Amino acid sequence: MRSIKNIISVFLCAAIVFNFTACTINKSQNNNTKNAVETSAEEIAQEQKEQSPEYIELNEDGVAPLDGKYTANVYIYDSCYDRIDGGYIIPPGYDEDNLWFNIILKNANERIIKLRQNDTAAIYTSEKSITFWKIDSQPKYTVPLSFRDVEKDEVDSITKVPRYFGNNVYVNHQNTENTDVHKLSIDEINGQPMENYIKNSCYDFAQSALTVILAHKLLICKKNEEVVFGGYEGTQWEEATLYADIEFYKVPNDSKFEIEPQKTKNGYFTVDLSKLEPGLYFVETFKNFIEIV
Repeated sequence: MRSIKNIISVFLCAAIVFNFTACTINKSQNNNTKNAVETSAEEIAQEQKEQSPEYIELNEDGVAPLDGKYTANVYIYDSCYDRIDGGYIIPPGYDEDNLWFNIILKNANERIIKLRQNDTAAIYTSEKSITFWKIDSQPKYTVPLSFRDVEKDEVDSITKVPRYFGNNVYVNHQNTENTDVHKLSIDEINGQPMENYIKNSCYDFAQSALTVILAHKLLICKKNEEVVFGGYEGTQWEEATLYADIEFYKVPNDSKFEIEPQKTKNGYFTVDLSKLEPGLYFVETFKNFIEIV
């Protein structure tokens, strides 16, 4: 009889220990799951914070200054018109706004800052008017080179324009470090003959500069696409890599808006944006991109 009681006692003790251990494990698992969920939520929140839109910060005067340097390395081809039927047409009359446009370029990886339409926009420089270009087109992407024609000696480097994408002049290549792609007599692009590649993968337009007409070709690429240029530097074959980190927009002439600042005695002039629809704008006066929301 006593042995039976002993067996029952041992069984009960084992059951108690098992239940206690199971509860401890479940509690530990629940805590780990909770910690994992909390960590995941923190990571998601941080990621959302990093991806959240950036806005022009209100300064100590409580206004959003438009004349800040919000976009670096902007470049403009102005007074442009499209190439037609394989030849450059005579420049249209300046009263034909629908045929004229600007090509505006920026760094593709630089985020465009936002401005709330109900914020008070202001400037701290004396300007008679502020020029806005409404951008309705989708961006296209290219490398920091333009081509005047398919001949190798007509490659025109827009990186040589002061302050324009200067960091991309020196590129990665297979033999020597710091070889400049502009020194190459380019024969191939991505392993294809240069002439064929440019003919099939370019956006073509002309630019009227006083009495001179300039032809431009921009390679059309995917964003940040790697493009390999091959050619000779002396007798040595070299390959150099550029990346399509240039974003550009075609902006028609009739997308232009002029706004006259309103004077105040507070040390700044305000700019009434109520007549501008929400969307993306290039502020020509300050060479900035902003998005009004």
